[in-house]
Amino acid sequence: MTMNNDRGPNNADGGRAAPKIKLQPGRVIAAAAAIGLILLVLWQAGVVFDSNEAGVTANGQQVTLRPSDTAIVTPNPAGIEVGLRSGQLAPDFEFSAFDGRRLKLSDYRGRAVILNFWASWCGPCRAEMPDMEAILHRFADQGLIIVGVNNGEGLKPAARFLDNLGVEFSAFAFDPNQDIAQRFSIRGMPTSYFIDSEGLITQVVLGQLSPAILEANVLDAIGGYAAIPNP
Repeated sequence: MTMNNDRGPNNADGGRAAPKIKLQPGRVIAAAAAIGLILLVLWQAGVVFDSNEAGVTANGQQVTLRPSDTAIVTPNPAGIEVGLRSGQLAPDFEFSAFDGRRLKLSDYRGRAVILNFWASWCGPCRAEMPDMEAILHRFADQGLIIVGVNNGEGLKPAARFLDNLGVEFSAFAFDPNQDIAQRFSIRGMPTSYFIDSEGLITQVVLGQLSPAILEANVLDAIGGYAAIPNP
């Protein structure tokens, strides 16, 4: 007697044959488009990029920016403790400025420095930057320096943000891998370190700086309550 096998055709191993999967061309195209859109958004946001980036300065000069280096030795002839608290010596680092210069924080010894961490998507960063530029001009004769450290973005979105905002600091630091941000334990933005002429941290401020707080900390960093420049 012949028995019917209602399990369908068998494969070579005697098991049930695997069902055939038919791809729908429309769904494949839609999925590919979605992936491409996601990658485009990430690129524009600075999440997907090459750590070494080429750019063009305001005078048309082609430059290549390299990631920062936080492994360099901090110059410390007095043997002061290096750290991130007030009274400690700020850790040194080397960075590419957006204009192509290769600089170190210690290059500014002898001058008060504001080390400001920012990102293009940070609203409070945008709000405080014009006040910071204004105080940089006010205290230019006292040698004030402001280094704006871009936190983990590509050159294009960061530079576009600055162009749209129209602000200028002493230097903008390229930190695509967040090496400087991690070395300074940045947990939120904006964060500003005020550093005196000897490289010692005088104050750390988390969040947006008001003009009054900004001025008070600049005066503390330059040690200059005696000679306050006119607004």
